[in-house]
Amino acid sequence: MNLAILNTQQQEQKAIEEMKKYTDLFREEKSLDQTAVIELKNTDRDGYFIHREDDRYVVEYGCLPDMCRALLLLSGMEHQVKQEIGEKCSFSDFGIMLDLSRNAVLKTDTIRQMICYAACLGYKFVGLYMEDTFFVEEEPYFGYMRGRMTHEEICELDRYAKEFGIELRPYIQTLAHLNQIVRYEQYDRITDTKDILLVGDERTETFLDHVIKNISECFSTDFINIGMDEAALLGAGKYLTKNGFKKKSELMMAHLSMVLKLCRKYHLRPQMW
Repeated sequence: MNLAILNTQQQEQKAIEEMKKYTDLFREEKSLDQTAVIELKNTDRDGYFIHREDDRYVVEYGCLPDMCRALLLLSGMEHQVKQEIGEKCSFSDFGIMLDLSRNAVLKTDTIRQMICYAACLGYKFVGLYMEDTFFVEEEPYFGYMRGRMTHEEICELDRYAKEFGIELRPYIQTLAHLNQIVRYEQYDRITDTKDILLVGDERTETFLDHVIKNISECFSTDFINIGMDEAALLGAGKYLTKNGFKKKSELMMAHLSMVLKLCRKYHLRPQMW
């Protein structure tokens, strides 16, 4: 197909090349027309706007995911665009989260492919949900034999996401959902009950300091999701034996205060479920 895309900057060209690798962007002969010319215009527009000017299609867009979504739309059209087409996202923060903690951890090339797909759909961020599936230098048994991702792999994915204007975000757990690590003695000592960490223990804070520190070194974003969901049995195990009964709400607030302190230490903006 004799297709020309005009006014592409280096980052735009990189994104287009990756789209061609992972999608059918402008491969089908039925797409659009055989001698299509597309002119890109990066504006302060919210979303994208496509219209016809003489012999070319003009694509105005606000950010790279908007451009990717517009180009994918154009590539799937069987006939010439005879009317103006525009679209914008209804949400200020719009993205997806990939689960890397159940079954097998996705390979980096698969995550790259998913990042590309996310951009093509107009998403602005991709979250990686990692309970224990990332390397923590000070914690050798954290994610051991679980297919954990290295610092280098996450940094490379972070760089790749930026090629699409996508923000790569960490989603971790800082209270519960850590059932894969309690098999090891050193983590059993800081486990309250089941997969819930022992709140108020100095070793728990040291462990979470290591986790959050390593996350801050891998991701360029200052966003972090700290989890803290599904801790229904908080305070009902080792904590109860050691300290007696205390309301779960009080324990949750004390633990949250500590985790927020660690986030501030590493200049991160937390979100929780």
